[in-house]
Amino acid sequence: MAKEKRTISIFCTDSRVGFYVSKSDFTEDEKHGYIDLDPNTILNGKILEPELLFKKMQTMFKINKIKPKFVQFVISDHSLINREVIIKKEDLQKSTLENYISQKINIDIHTPFATPSYVYHVTYEDAAIYKIILIVANSDILHDYHDIFDRLGIKQVTFDIPSLAFYNAYLLKTKTPQPIVMLVSLYERQVSIKIIEEGTPVFSIIEESDDSAMEYFEMVENYVERISNYYRFNLKKGAAFIKHVVFFNFSEDITYKMLQEKLFSKLTDYEIEVVDILGQGDSLKAMPKVTQVALISSKVKDSRIQMYQDFHFHLERKPGINQILNVILAISFFIFAGTLLVYLPFQTLQIDINTQQSINNNLQNQLEIVLRETPPARIYTQREIQYSNAYNFLKTQEMFYDTYVNNLLNEAVPGMTIASFVLDQKTKTMTLIIISDIPVILDEYIINIYENYGIISGSFQNDRWMVSSPSVRTLSGIAREVKVTYA
Repeated sequence: MAKEKRTISIFCTDSRVGFYVSKSDFTEDEKHGYIDLDPNTILNGKILEPELLFKKMQTMFKINKIKPKFVQFVISDHSLINREVIIKKEDLQKSTLENYISQKINIDIHTPFATPSYVYHVTYEDAAIYKIILIVANSDILHDYHDIFDRLGIKQVTFDIPSLAFYNAYLLKTKTPQPIVMLVSLYERQVSIKIIEEGTPVFSIIEESDDSAMEYFEMVENYVERISNYYRFNLKKGAAFIKHVVFFNFSEDITYKMLQEKLFSKLTDYEIEVVDILGQGDSLKAMPKVTQVALISSKVKDSRIQMYQDFHFHLERKPGINQILNVILAISFFIFAGTLLVYLPFQTLQIDINTQQSINNNLQNQLEIVLRETPPARIYTQREIQYSNAYNFLKTQEMFYDTYVNNLLNEAVPGMTIASFVLDQKTKTMTLIIISDIPVILDEYIINIYENYGIISGSFQNDRWMVSSPSVRTLSGIAREVKVTYA
């Protein structure tokens, strides 16, 4: 009997990659395992270091002696959103629903992803509208994982989403499935909450917590209550409510006893169910949590989940020959860019250097000609140099009285006139005759010039040059003769 095509299910967290391979016939057992990742290889489902992830997966396949050709990859909740969209049939005109969505995505139907990939399921239809559930994934992230699987020799890659995979596991385990259920998945410091309505995911959210274990349980309890109320009063306007809450425990640190004591005992308004992924199989008892998600994805899909019939993320993958051509085109571009950015500027610089050297040579020749035609500089005698130095010294000692004169003139105030000004260099005095109808102004002027320019410390300064108080002689009731001695 020929062997069936064995598909490997893979799930990645920020710290591990887990896989599960189901039995292909009665001669082969299932395989499962995981490999730890280096820090910051993946962050919230996004690949930061593709080469490190490729090498880790390559090592994982080699250690576990598997050579998969078909992969079912479970997309991280960080890369997915759920949206309910109502589309009027009159807006479709002659277009199909599929074409309308593809044309309106990120235009009228907004998503947080620049390049979205989507699947949709019609939940209601009448003569006027379609009501659909739109599940949108980040296409760039899906391509990044697909690129790694291509390098690993995978022939076919399909994508699974946690909400449908977990609901499928719930249907396979429970005896009386409920039409409306809340699925709560517990991870390491993360919680993912999904609402499934008649087999269709209508709501999904993932939250993180860096707090203690007790605060983590409080966060989970709080979100269960808040999302239940949001569904009841915002989405359904009181027409439906959540009674059944299903838990999946994918945390290595959380035990069933902890859930009972710290969480279930407080959620008394709900019917609580915990889905046991592993069952009673001895070979699965030691299966790590990250591998359990891959195990759930590998389960045979229940026919009651109608959305699985249409579920397929369409990725426009480039054929291998296109990738080769793109590499050739990139190499050509870098050669051309290198020519423009490196070689041509280098050649231009060489031309500029040669031109400048020619200019320098011409200037050197002209300088030599000028030096030959210039008469030699005169050589001064020692006596002439001494006379020149003496002149320069006396020049620096020369007094300029314009500053003193300007100081006295600038102190004049309105209502006062300086009628006469005489400077005597021999006696180093300046004599002023000042006139004003108001004698007080004359007295204030005399006081001000001494306060501002009189030498206080006994040594001459540029701004204080008056060696003594001014001598004053009264000429008349409106005239004074003021004599100032400067340093």
